[in-house]
Amino acid sequence: MKDGLPAITQHLWQSPWGKVGICICYDLSYTRVTDRLVQLGAQALLIPTMDVVDWGRHEHELHARVAPVRATEYGVPVFRVASSGISQFVDSSGKTIATAGYAGDHEEIFGTLAMAEKGTSHIPGDRWLALLCVAISGGLVIWLIFTRPRIIAPARIAGLQPEAS
Repeated sequence: MKDGLPAITQHLWQSPWGKVGICICYDLSYTRVTDRLVQLGAQALLIPTMDVVDWGRHEHELHARVAPVRATEYGVPVFRVASSGISQFVDSSGKTIATAGYAGDHEEIFGTLAMAEKGTSHIPGDRWLALLCVAISGGLVIWLIFTRPRIIAPARIAGLQPEAS
């Protein structure tokens, strides 16, 4: 990552076992990356990641929470292999099947990756709900700008001040 720009295209690995989406490190934290892989038909996600060696236990544990969340959201298994962090094998329901701990030099992690059935992975509904909320909020702001509702002073609401004629 010399320029910090996103990839021009995304593709799946057509493995002998099924379609695998590959996210690199923090890509798993960004739904725009993982949403696209699932839209392309990913049946599993493989995430090689390089957590910073100098992080403490808390940072490694915090970063390791992302994989189970993504597995649950998309309904696909996640295999996260970390260079110095917490490696994980998470099934499609978000349950961590195997883990190799933080600061675990020479630990091994393995498991049988049960690929999600074709057509069972999905984009979470909250992605569409967020768009709906933005549209409603935008409509409300436009309505308020054009109708300019009359602002009533708090003292008049409480009945302490008569209306001006």
